[in-house]
Amino acid sequence: MPLTAYHQSTSSQRGFSLIESLVAMVVLSFGLLGLAALQVNALKYNQVAHLRSQATTFAYQILDAMRASPTSAKSGNFDIGLGQSLTGTSVAAVQVADWQADLAAQLPGGRGGICRSANPNPSVNCSGNGDFVIITVEWSEADNTGSRNANQFQLVSQVAPSS
Repeated sequence: MPLTAYHQSTSSQRGFSLIESLVAMVVLSFGLLGLAALQVNALKYNQVAHLRSQATTFAYQILDAMRASPTSAKSGNFDIGLGQSLTGTSVAAVQVADWQADLAAQLPGGRGGICRSANPNPSVNCSGNGDFVIITVEWSEADNTGSRNANQFQLVSQVAPSS
């Protein structure tokens, strides 16, 4: 008799209950939502890193062009304010125009400026003369609220040092 009573009690405990199944599905769905949010953030930060990498590449691109023409760079032929355009058919003017076109095409709200300064500190206003070149690349990035904020990358270098 005790064997039969024991057998009956285990047969009534078979399988999952409906509540256990629903709790498991809720836990699984929260896990999947967290995974989706993680993927969205990874894509967003990858885009931000790509834009910053592009800005850095463009700054070094125009710096290389200036180093190839140190006399033009020293005389100010590459100098241009942020958002302005150079006119003319000189090699420097064409290179700057192409650089600015690339910035506008590859970066959202992309624009650039080049100035010379006697001080290598980029927070000091450019004097228009000196041994240091300050290259500024500006673009806009979307933040968490969806609005766009301006970002800048500044590169300071000495193109043609004085003897």
